[in-house]
Amino acid sequence: QGRRDLMLKLSGYKAWRQEIDVVAGVDFIIPEVAFEPADGVVFVRSNPTAAPVTIGGEYKGLTPLEVALTPGRDHEITLFKSGYQSRRSIVQTASNEEREFVVSLDPVLADVAFEVFPRDAELYVNDEYRGLANRTIPLMAVRQKIEIRKEGYEPYQTEFTSRPGLEQAIQVTLKSLEQVRLEKIKPTITTTVGQDLKLFY
Repeated sequence: QGRRDLMLKLSGYKAWRQEIDVVAGVDFIIPEVAFEPADGVVFVRSNPTAAPVTIGGEYKGLTPLEVALTPGRDHEITLFKSGYQSRRSIVQTASNEEREFVVSLDPVLADVAFEVFPRDAELYVNDEYRGLANRTIPLMAVRQKIEIRKEGYEPYQTEFTSRPGLEQAIQVTLKSLEQVRLEKIKPTITTTVGQDLKLFY
């Protein structure tokens, strides 16, 4: 007698499990057991990786991801990521089936015009060289590091998030290293004896 844990298994079906209290001298009848088909397994992968996944509106984790799904039913799988268009698909599995589900997310792009002086300055986006800066290029709608460089000039750096549907422009005038040096010189200084000296140039 005592509390006992019973388990029934059948290939292709979910295991049935139940706790019962056995009393000495008392017969016990287990009601008829209806087995449920075993889940199917789906391996969800995406490009880019680390995309959040929901199934039936419930968050499941980041790709790559392994999920168990009830067989013979439609399951709505949604993948999304900042800067990319979300992707929604319907997936079905069979009992004990293992399958792979691969999704490529399309980036959300917006045109951004760059107006830069000197005209031959170079553009870098997230440290990737993108050619001469004076032009209009599509940028992903996500925060990105923008840098404009030219030898002999102080680089310009900023973070920028493009907005689809809006006209956007970045206007930059680079400062020469000599100009930067002169701007750092204080126009007036005071000597140790209290005299004010003013810079003329």
